[in-house]
Amino acid sequence: GGAQYHFGSHRYAGAITGDVTYDSTKLRKETVQYVRGFDPSLWSADPMVTVVEGVAYRKGEVVDTTDARGRVNGKQVIANQEAFDAVMSLAGRLTAEADK
Repeated sequence: GGAQYHFGSHRYAGAITGDVTYDSTKLRKETVQYVRGFDPSLWSADPMVTVVEGVAYRKGEVVDTTDARGRVNGKQVIANQEAFDAVMSLAGRLTAEADK
């Protein structure tokens, strides 16, 4: 068989099941509250970073992110060599496990 890769934490993956039940009224209400309370400046104050096995790699070049119209909407940290090496190490281990 082919290799399987799982992205996200074990807790996140464990929440995804074939039996999905939800309270649509509650979900809608909580979503509206979140959107109304969202502070878009957080996307600049706390930029996107590479996360490998729970470790956030925050060192590297900080660049702007843009929306579909090219407007700046936040920041991200471009992975440095340390982050790249961590990603490659994990990918190598996942590939080796999948090939067993």
